[in-house]
Amino acid sequence: MNRAIDSMNRLFHLFALHLAALLLVLTQSASARAQDDCQINSWLVTTYHHSLAFSQSLEQGSPQEAAVTLENHLALFSITSVRLSMRENGLADSEKLINKLIRTQNILLQVFALSGPQKTLLTAAKLGQGQMLAEVQKIVSAMRCPADPTWHPAEVGDSLGTSGAAIPASYLTLIILVALIVATLLTRQIMKYSARKQRQAKRHVCNIHARFLHSNARFDAKIVDISREGAKLRTETPKPGTVKCSVILLGHDTPAQIRWSNKTFTGVTFRHPLSADMLDTLLESPQSPAELLASKNKSGTRLGAALHE
Repeated sequence: MNRAIDSMNRLFHLFALHLAALLLVLTQSASARAQDDCQINSWLVTTYHHSLAFSQSLEQGSPQEAAVTLENHLALFSITSVRLSMRENGLADSEKLINKLIRTQNILLQVFALSGPQKTLLTAAKLGQGQMLAEVQKIVSAMRCPADPTWHPAEVGDSLGTSGAAIPASYLTLIILVALIVATLLTRQIMKYSARKQRQAKRHVCNIHARFLHSNARFDAKIVDISREGAKLRTETPKPGTVKCSVILLGHDTPAQIRWSNKTFTGVTFRHPLSADMLDTLLESPQSPAELLASKNKSGTRLGAALHE
């Protein structure tokens, strides 16, 4: 019954997370489509700002960061895709100038990589970089996006700083959705692992007689605390450095490892967790050596199957 309730709770948890992700996608879909329609506009405005920042950094003598930013931005779209997008969004009149801007920036970036900032400055002057940027600035400042009346080039420029263009809403939605799915799967695995460990690690106070093997010798022992993963025994103190050992539980050899010990008690971890049936049988077992011997034959078959479950 408890397992069924736990399963239902987990299924409800997963359903709630996926429902939240679906609602997030639905509520952002309209704005995401508008953002996608205005993507080329934002990219062109960003291209202008990064090109201007690269030119200014060349004059200031520290162009490395601006060069990397511009190069990464230009790599987002090919010239062909830019031209097609401009035509689809009513920007065909500016296509020639934008193509010139993109090609010029690629040339300047190549010169900078090969010959450094001084040579790049001279090349920029020969190619008319300053005048070209002034013409592009007029175009992008007057640019609007019919798909989204709230879009404005000034807002794109203000959002850039030095880090590049903002992530389109559709990409952001996808990232959030993927993150939610990953979080859901991770939460599910953590819950399963935690529940399993709790079931195995639940400790039971007891008073069970057993035999403890270590250092090539056998000793009487009394288990005072046990779980599926290990036990606490009152027995002969193991020799220093002893790690491997065995615990005879109702006549069956259970390999274990010594985790700690003091003058009175020794803590061991079973190399293989006990089955639930094996633990139940131990907790129900006789509490004295005489009773243990009398019941050994009766419980042997059941214990053998439980131990190897």
